[in-house]
Amino acid sequence: MQTHDEIDNEYFHRCNPNESEELYDARGIYCGRVCEKCRKRKMAAFRPEIFTDPYYETSEPVEPDEEDNNLW
Repeated sequence: MQTHDEIDNEYFHRCNPNESEELYDARGIYCGRVCEKCRKRKMAAFRPEIFTDPYYETSEPVEPDEEDNNLW
């Protein structure tokens, strides 16, 4: 069984900047910062297809940034 401190450390985990990377969806939208320790848990908070399908369904229109027009 996990202790209270272990649960807090897992839930409020902050990635070490030297051991982590930015996580983006298939459209290049920033989703957060992840490391190997928390990657699966943080990705599980999103629908899986957003990381593989740039045409995933959304409930609102997604418009590209001016500087990202070359991606669309």
